Amino acid sequence: MKTDIREFSIEELKDKMAAMGQPAHRAKQIFRWLYKKLASDLRSMTDLPKDLIMLLGRDLNIGELHCEERLASRDGTEKFLWKLRDGEYMESVLIKGAAGKDARTLCVSTQVGC
Repeated sequence: MKTDIREFSIEELKDKMAAMGQPAHRAKQIFRWLYKKLASDLRSMTDLPKDLIMLLGRDLNIGELHCEERLASRDGTEKFLWKLRDGEYMESVLIKGAAGKDARTLCVSTQVGC
């Protein structure tokens, strides 16, 4: 199974770039794509060399959650079942604020089976 590139810290990614013979600024470019431009595919990182994208793609990916189920209640609360890339599931609940308020509360499980 490929490793999600977002599991690397900036320093770890700099080390990986060095091990691949790439300049350290590549790690900053990748971070910008992941956390500012919200890239969901390595191939969308258009300012990286194509050969680097191919090398990264051999071992790494950008993992995504897939919404398997969404349930809504009468009071506006929504429950989501998310499938992880390893086939496991986690849940989240979006709770509508009190009448007349725009605030919402989001509860996200941080462990599978929690």
